[in-house]
Amino acid sequence: MIRTDVTPQDRQIEPQEATHRTLVPIDGWLSLAAAVTLAAGIRLWYGPSVREDAYITLRYVRNLLNGQGFVYNAGERVLGTTTPLYTLVLTGLGWAGLDPVLASVAVGIVADLGVVAVLFFLGLRARSWRWGAFAALTYALMVPAVAYSVSGMETSLYTLCIMSTIMTYSAGRTRAAAGLAALCVWLRPDGLLLVVVLAAYHVWRGRGDWLGAGLVFAGVLGPWVAFASWYFGSPVPQSLLAKMHLEVPDRWYSLRSLVWYFTEMEARRLLVLTPLALAGAALSGWRSKTLGLALAWFGLYSIAYIAANRFVYNIMPFEWYYVPLLGPFALAVGASLGSVADAARRWRGGAVISLAMAGVLIAVYAPVLNEQRDYSQMIVRGREQLYVKLADRLAQIGVTTETVAAFEIGAFGYYYPGPVVDLNGLVSPDWAGVPYETSLEKARPMWLASYDTMIPDSIQRAPWFQAEYRPVFRLRNWEGRWAMLYRRYVPPNPAASSSVASVLGDAMRLTALEQRTERLSGGSVALRLTLQWQALRPMQERRKVFVHVVNAEGKILAQQDNEPQEWVYPTSAWKANEQVTDKYDLVLTAADFESARSIVIGAYLTDDPSVLFEWRDAGGVDLGYRLSLPLAASVK
Repeated sequence: MIRTDVTPQDRQIEPQEATHRTLVPIDGWLSLAAAVTLAAGIRLWYGPSVREDAYITLRYVRNLLNGQGFVYNAGERVLGTTTPLYTLVLTGLGWAGLDPVLASVAVGIVADLGVVAVLFFLGLRARSWRWGAFAALTYALMVPAVAYSVSGMETSLYTLCIMSTIMTYSAGRTRAAAGLAALCVWLRPDGLLLVVVLAAYHVWRGRGDWLGAGLVFAGVLGPWVAFASWYFGSPVPQSLLAKMHLEVPDRWYSLRSLVWYFTEMEARRLLVLTPLALAGAALSGWRSKTLGLALAWFGLYSIAYIAANRFVYNIMPFEWYYVPLLGPFALAVGASLGSVADAARRWRGGAVISLAMAGVLIAVYAPVLNEQRDYSQMIVRGREQLYVKLADRLAQIGVTTETVAAFEIGAFGYYYPGPVVDLNGLVSPDWAGVPYETSLEKARPMWLASYDTMIPDSIQRAPWFQAEYRPVFRLRNWEGRWAMLYRRYVPPNPAASSSVASVLGDAMRLTALEQRTERLSGGSVALRLTLQWQALRPMQERRKVFVHVVNAEGKILAQQDNEPQEWVYPTSAWKANEQVTDKYDLVLTAADFESARSIVIGAYLTDDPSVLFEWRDAGGVDLGYRLSLPLAASVK
């Protein structure tokens, strides 16, 4: 048997929580073990479902592990993650040899099991182990808690920190609570709301030890604030500042959204629990310091997000703002069901009543968990995994250093190693609050990775966009949306290109060829060619251009056959005298590149590869079916 600590201060302030010595019987320990085991089993069965925003933090982790510093883009000191402490935790696990993505899921599961245990002890301290057992069981079963424990995000660790701080403070350990509160702020800036709640309660009850608690708080959080101010220019995350520009339909949207969240029945069925939580809060919140502090934080947190109008899960995927509220919510449900169980223990068959209530909870939420598990996996396959495939496509052609713009920078950015322009401004301060049309036009990145539905019609209709960008790769998801990879086609740089002026098939003239190289990881070399064509006349047929890299003996070392601009701008669409830019990416081993001597270019009918087109020079002399040009690029 273990007795919870009861301090003299508690005896003066909370008679109900301090006048009885709470012992945990074997039934209590078995209930805790069952809740933790059930929670662990559900989360392992649910499986990893790493979300878009988790990958932003994971890219910081990757760059820290690679020695590039606490940055999203190499050389750009921008604090684009809202959870720096979590970033450092995952970095430490990465240094220990764990894969950061798997480590993020493991941390989430372990932290969520910690929340289950802390809720049990909070209920125990508030009144009885039955309160704690039902709070722990409720949290173990709730879909949002399960989904975000395996999301790779900091949500579960943050919830654990919040609830642990409340438990520690309610036990009278003010300095330890101050240290934990500092960790909450380090995990997420809105952790300051808990500091406000505890400080207000401290003043109201006339508690002392301000100096000691303040020194502990400053000692834990101060080093990070000092470092962030020096390294980033401010400890306030840029992602937080960027989201301030988020447009919401109306002023009271967040209030309605919060009410909807706790009363919906379709996906999470929280409406089943909400009346129980309200009853527990109304009947017990004012008598229990533990529950009262948790509910006070719930209230201040909700007010802050309503005032900022950031409860927008219905229209944007920001559910993680709601999930920390589920800790106090489950504690209030536990107070309601635990009170019934406490009363029932005096009756014959009281244990049966408790087991029946637990069974009803499991019966209600088991099918919901199963439905949402399938839905979560479908969402990830249709979003994050498609972004990964876009990054893989760039890797296939050796693109690792060119700038890519994106509206969502998580999964794509983690798997693409090069610079990424964030059009929402989370890691690109220059574009925070700037209309997409303006930011994209000014940035003019070489690539754009986006879903088709995210690109405003005004951009797609803009003459500059239509003239320069082509969708060169796309994948369809379960919603019917397309994950798109756009490439920018600009004329060759005159300083780096050579004039050609050879005519192919009496209809298209090659006027310039630009060659450049990029050394890739593993020693291979990407040869990037930009061809400038002039249409001499309209062409009815579609022609496919081939580009070969050959050695002195004429052996082909690398080749690429495409219709112009990755198949999306065929020769049949060209207009007379139009200038058309085309690009080819050929990846060679270092040895093959050293032996390469020439670039061979030609074309044939797309529908009949046996029909090749002849070349002739400016003087009309036939050059055959293959134009051979010297390889001038070298690897620096």
